[in-house]
Amino acid sequence: MHPLKKNRPLRRVVLASAATVSGLVMLLSLKPHTP
Repeated sequence: MHPLKKNRPLRRVVLASAATVSGLVMLLSLKPHTP
């Protein structure tokens, strides 16, 4: 097993959550705010 793989997968989770959050923010900002 790779020592990097054994390293806590917290960084991957943080990166994934940050990517999803940024994607949602981009979608919301691009979406017109007209009802």
